[in-house]
Amino acid sequence: MESQPSLLAARGVTDEHDRLLTADDPLAQLHERCGGSLPGILAVPELLDLVQQGRRMGLRIAREFTAFDGEDMVSGYVRVRPLEEQEGSGCELLIENWQSNAAPEPNSRDAAERLNAIDRACAEVTARLDAQQRLQLFEITAGDGQELAKAFASAPATIWSEHVELKGLAHRQPLHWRLIDGATCKLPGSQREWRVRLLPLQPENGPPTGFELFLVADYPLDVQTADEVQDDRPQSHTQLIGGALTPVLRQPISRVIANAETIRARLAG
Repeated sequence: MESQPSLLAARGVTDEHDRLLTADDPLAQLHERCGGSLPGILAVPELLDLVQQGRRMGLRIAREFTAFDGEDMVSGYVRVRPLEEQEGSGCELLIENWQSNAAPEPNSRDAAERLNAIDRACAEVTARLDAQQRLQLFEITAGDGQELAKAFASAPATIWSEHVELKGLAHRQPLHWRLIDGATCKLPGSQREWRVRLLPLQPENGPPTGFELFLVADYPLDVQTADEVQDDRPQSHTQLIGGALTPVLRQPISRVIANAETIRARLAG
C-alpha cells in the first residue's frame, strides 16, 4: 500500500488532564482505533507524550510523529500549542502532512517489546525485585491498592507473591518466573482481577539478576469528574526496601544520562 498524503489538517483540543475533548475526523478515528473515546484520555501514545511535555513545560512543540492505528502506520507533522488563556488549560494539536502506510510485518521480538511497553504504561502496581523475587522497590497508584501497599511496606525483602492470591498456581515460593508471567491474581482489598507481568533483568546468556513486576487490572476504576480527579486523586505509594537504594539508583544511572541527552537534543532541535 503506497503512501496516501492528505491535504486536510487534523485539529484537536485536550484539557488539563490530557483528555481529548474535540478532534477532526482523522485524529478522532486514530484516537478511537487506539482504544480511546471522545472525550477521553488521548489514546495515541506518541501524541500523548508530546501533549504532556507541552502542557507541563508551557512550550510549543512541533515535531514529526509516527503511530500505529491497528492496521496501518500513520505519520505526520504535529504542532502542540498550550492553551495559555486559562490557567490549567490543555493544548491544541494541529496535524499536517497526514500520511498512511501499510505497517511492516512485526517480528516476534518487536511484538513482545511492544506488549511489554503497553503493560508498563497500563500497570497500576510496579515493583523491582531481586533474583529471588524479593521486594526492593515498589510503586502503587491504584485506588484499591492501599492494603497491598501496607502489606509490602510492613514486610520488606519478602517474596512479593506472598502478599497476593495467585490463581491456578501452587503456593510454593518462589515459583519460577516463567510460570508466573501472564498469570492472574487477586489483591487484598481489591475487587478487580489482575494480570501479572514478570520480566527478567539478565545479562546476555546469564541467569536473571532481578525482575520487573507489573500488575495490570482487567478494567479501570470508574472515571471521575475533573473536580474529583483534582481533589480526590489516589496517592501514589513508593517505597525503597531496606538497603536497596544504592543498587537501584546505580544500575540505571547511565540510562538516565542518555535519556537526558536525548531530551535536551530534541528540545534544542
